[in-house]
Amino acid sequence: MPRPEASPTLSPFDPVPGRRLIVTGAGAAARGAFEAGIGLVTTYPGSPITETFEILASSENTARPICSLSLNEHVAFHKAMGFSLAGGRSLITMKHVGFNVAADPAHYIGYTGVKGGMVILVGTDPGAQCSTGEYDFRFYALHTHLPLVEPTSGQQILDCMRHAFEWSEADGVPYVIAVPAGACYGIEGVVTGMIEPKHAGTSFTESKTLTNVGRRAVENHRKLLERLEKIRREAEIRNLVQVFGNGREALIITSGIHLSRVREAANILGIAERLRIFCSTVTHPFPTDLLKTHVEACSRLIFVEDLGGFLETVISRYLLSLTRSPHVQGKDLFPAYGNLDLDMIMKGLANAFSVNIRKSCDESHTETAGITAVPDISKIPEIPEREGTFCPGCGYRGFFHILTEFLGPDDIMGGDIGCSSLPPHFSSWLTCMNSGTAIAAGVSLALAGRRQIVSMIGDSTLLHSGLQTLIEAAADDSDQVCFILYNHWTAMTGHQATPATPRTAEGVSRPHIDIKSLLTVLGVKRFDTIDPWRISGLRVLLKRVLHERGFRVVIVERECTLLSNRRRPASGWHRTYRLEPERCHECGMCYERLSCPAIVKNADGVLAIENGLCAHCGVCEQICPNGAIQEIQIRK
Repeated sequence: MPRPEASPTLSPFDPVPGRRLIVTGAGAAARGAFEAGIGLVTTYPGSPITETFEILASSENTARPICSLSLNEHVAFHKAMGFSLAGGRSLITMKHVGFNVAADPAHYIGYTGVKGGMVILVGTDPGAQCSTGEYDFRFYALHTHLPLVEPTSGQQILDCMRHAFEWSEADGVPYVIAVPAGACYGIEGVVTGMIEPKHAGTSFTESKTLTNVGRRAVENHRKLLERLEKIRREAEIRNLVQVFGNGREALIITSGIHLSRVREAANILGIAERLRIFCSTVTHPFPTDLLKTHVEACSRLIFVEDLGGFLETVISRYLLSLTRSPHVQGKDLFPAYGNLDLDMIMKGLANAFSVNIRKSCDESHTETAGITAVPDISKIPEIPEREGTFCPGCGYRGFFHILTEFLGPDDIMGGDIGCSSLPPHFSSWLTCMNSGTAIAAGVSLALAGRRQIVSMIGDSTLLHSGLQTLIEAAADDSDQVCFILYNHWTAMTGHQATPATPRTAEGVSRPHIDIKSLLTVLGVKRFDTIDPWRISGLRVLLKRVLHERGFRVVIVERECTLLSNRRRPASGWHRTYRLEPERCHECGMCYERLSCPAIVKNADGVLAIENGLCAHCGVCEQICPNGAIQEIQIRK
């Protein structure tokens, strides 16, 4: 049978089965959900899994699901759950830290069960490439008693997503699919399947199982555990277990994208004949019954997985029930932090099998540059981390530049998730959503006015989980200035609209929440609004509010420049700026302190403005103490 032709131009919604698409892992998940005929997809955007929702929402196909951006993952979860209870197929996407927000309903949905198929797609982030933490999300499977799926490739992401809705309906529980950042962003070829008609739901049936109180909760818990046993037994029937090799020295148990890395490492090290590899796509409940023959055939067991060692923890309990328990290795070979890449796996396996990495790589003609340095990390020179920063023209850049003029080294700046967390400014802390104002409220109680305290919260985060904090801070008259950074969009994850977004990306007005009216309802008595491009006005406002006491709110409002610039007319006059070298005293105000990427320095150390990057905000002109930056008018 000829191999399907690969094409990056085909749409993920192409109705013809057997097409070969070039897609990311997140795109493969979108295609799989579309083939399953889902009726609803909900989300609160978060990297690395945002693209799945964006692709589904971009479809103009009549079979496109309802696509709902929610205020937070808790709300999104309940909405998807309700759709499923009414018979429809629903998908909710979130990143691993978002599951913390959805954890409450996630712990109950196994008790109530579902009617229409429901899938929870979670983007994990080993290595914290796009998150403030990298915890092993998989341990939630033990708390919630929900089946957990870890696909091994882009094709399996698509296939598991398509079939998980069927499994969910057959087993009466949602399925959780975990995809790490490397797979979300990785690009592979996948072959499409048939597209089912949309499962939009038909009716809601009253049931006592939906009420979890007393004996009913206990009974529902018992039934849930029985469902898990059924799922455990069906892993082999559903062809979700892969075994490679028949060596007897060691049995390697792994999951997800690590399967291909383990196989590659074993081949490079020349130990493939000495071991066998066991990989189950469903990692909770793990099909331990299928393990027994392989465990008995091997002298030791090696777990290859990242972060907290979920499989090692869960399966070690099963090993205690065997008459002969093998020697177990795992987290003693592979670190419980960071992204477990090929080099790390090779180092761990080389140590386990007493293999010389350099010799093995030479014999297999493998490039050793990145591998030979792995065994002794202490000798690797520290590579400076490339920090993110505000885009040229971002309103936050000018705001933070002026704010730091008014804050001393002992003053406290409470940071929050979002664009406001980017350098060159650095807050006193940065943890999770809504950390800025909430933690600042506790700090202000402890310090009782001895230090100036300011906090940050973006408009998207405000609606996600910040409203309750502002209510309490206003009621307590918390001694802090809360800056609401209002750029109209969830900008950091791709410019998704929020209920407070006043216009579409094309500039058309839309109904939205007025944040000033909302603050009044929340009980905030003192608040101001400022445009961060108006530097003189910003200075006057900060001088006043920073000398007051109690709870004060400042709305720093300027639409994200990336979107506003896209709507700029393609012709006509517009302003730009030029830096006059003869007037420049090289004070570093624009280049070092403001740190705008549009201000560049040539090989001779002369500063200039790169017009291709300049967003024409005028902040540099307003802060230059020597008048070296001049506004000019040019025809586009």
